[in-house]
Amino acid sequence: MQTVGGARLDKLLKKAIVAFFDLATAARPFAVARSADLKNVTMTYDAAHLGARREPSKNGVLPPPAVPCRRRRSAWDLRAALLIGLLLVVDVAAALDTVRIAGTGASQSMLRELARTFATKQEGCAVRVLDSMGSRGGLRALVAGKAELARVSREPREGDRVPGMVYKPFAVTKVVFVTHPSVTGVERITPSELVAIYDGKVASWDAVGGPAHAIYPLTRDGGTTLRTVLGHIPSFERLPAHAKPTYSSLETLQLLIERPFTIGFVPKTLIAGTRLREIEIEGVTTPSGAPETERSGMSLPLGIVYLEPLEGCAARFVGYLSTQDARDVIRRNLAVPLL
Repeated sequence: MQTVGGARLDKLLKKAIVAFFDLATAARPFAVARSADLKNVTMTYDAAHLGARREPSKNGVLPPPAVPCRRRRSAWDLRAALLIGLLLVVDVAAALDTVRIAGTGASQSMLRELARTFATKQEGCAVRVLDSMGSRGGLRALVAGKAELARVSREPREGDRVPGMVYKPFAVTKVVFVTHPSVTGVERITPSELVAIYDGKVASWDAVGGPAHAIYPLTRDGGTTLRTVLGHIPSFERLPAHAKPTYSSLETLQLLIERPFTIGFVPKTLIAGTRLREIEIEGVTTPSGAPETERSGMSLPLGIVYLEPLEGCAARFVGYLSTQDARDVIRRNLAVPLL
């Protein structure tokens, strides 16, 4: 989970931290000035006898060090400082309008970057892009009041909808087949070769122009990404016995990054900034580096869902998605802006 707030958040937190440490420092034993029989007389501590209190006499002569005296209230003062510091931090959080965005992993990293750029433009807003829980999980969180916005990779179905629900697609990406960087020499394969790899009939990369090493295919156990592949490659098995199933696109991405000689399919937004190698599936996906079009290849819509009326920072964030800054971020994350 990431939380992003405006410049005001930084200022308030700094003030809270400074105030807390000032209180904590003040809780330690210290010399205090007080009025005695003589005006402007100060209680002092002898550096050679830490904690030994000496009271000036009427003639101003300091007697020998008395019995050491330490403040017994310091522990209680420290607890009070801790409590006040905590209340200050809570007050800082309460001063911000927090927007929680829950849902699919397909747009998670992109929306976190969008939240960071939004924070540089807005005051008094904090945007929390929650960890992936799928499109359906995001819609449920929205309806239950646990999120102000849901992020989805499909349009809400009839069973997902409630009165006042609005679906706003803001970008489109593609589902792509990618390999670990260890797989070299394989730029393009046919749909039949892809199916043979996932069926286990083609077990080594050298059979399709790659290195002489076993192939480790990854698939999904369900979800929009798998349905997108099945819609374009009907002969692709839903759960090939030879392939390892994963339970989210983010899990697939992690395995592709960590394990050599793997192949899998993920939303293209997830491979931005990685060294994973995209493979063209002839007649199905567009070549890597080709001009992006809104409906090229195995397209995957990315949308925001909210409940009306939309107000405050949530409305401002949705409006921000149509700005030039937001469009630039969307393109950097290998998607096409729609707003």
